Amino acid sequence: MKIYKRNCNTCNKLYSGYGDKYCSYPCIWKGKKHTKEHNNNISLSNMGRIISEETKEKLRILNTGKKHTEETRKKISKSLLGNKYSVGRIVSQETRKILSEKGKGRRHTEETKEKMCKNLNSGKFKKGFISPMKGKKSIYSGKLHPMYGTKRSIETREKISNTRIQNQIGKGKNNGNWQGGITKLKVTIRCSLEYAKKRKKVFMRDGYMCQKCGDDTGGNLEMHHKKAFSVIFRENKLKTFEDALRCEELWNIDNCETLCHDCHKETDNYGRPKKYLKTMLK
Repeated sequence: MKIYKRNCNTCNKLYSGYGDKYCSYPCIWKGKKHTKEHNNNISLSNMGRIISEETKEKLRILNTGKKHTEETRKKISKSLLGNKYSVGRIVSQETRKILSEKGKGRRHTEETKEKMCKNLNSGKFKKGFISPMKGKKSIYSGKLHPMYGTKRSIETREKISNTRIQNQIGKGKNNGNWQGGITKLKVTIRCSLEYAKKRKKVFMRDGYMCQKCGDDTGGNLEMHHKKAFSVIFRENKLKTFEDALRCEELWNIDNCETLCHDCHKETDNYGRPKKYLKTMLK
């Protein structure tokens, strides 16, 4: 074989060897890119491959501290837009559990918090800001969204509320929307999970049907208090949400019945009329 002595086309280094253009394999592949079809074939061939814990640890050590440049981030975001291999992908329950366990206890670093604060204060999300997505339809909108048509069950809502209560996430002054405790106690009771449970029990007991006219139209049914909610609130002198939870009369479903909106309007205590309050408070 012929031995060449010349400068490399990539690094311009003088070499002597069998290569007629390049000095080494890294110089051959430097600057070259795979086609999209070839990249897809590589990704499909690697799907399902199990990586050992030792290899994972090596990769983790190699990648710690590394950060993508702005150009790389833009390329990644552009490549994900409209990618048929990423849209509509269903994540298994095992993978979800692994991701949730890994994410537990994680918090933003001070640098990340500062970056988020700068972005919020830079005017991007202030009043008058026009989003670049205005008038455009997202690839995850409608039926393509992974959460389309799904609703959280009461059990899931209970788990979320319990974890938030234990960790005191978003409670009171820790909430970003805290404005000094201006929300009325009655509103917090009516918007609570316990109140939603009570309403569901009443609807189930009455067979999801108005007890006066027999209307069973979904979204038209309401829970009516025979003894007004406000009267119970005043008689028991409720001042905190904990007091409301301990009040048995407030959560008694025998004091409630299912009515449609029109029949609910015809009741004596609908809208807290003054005549009814005077008779009940005497």
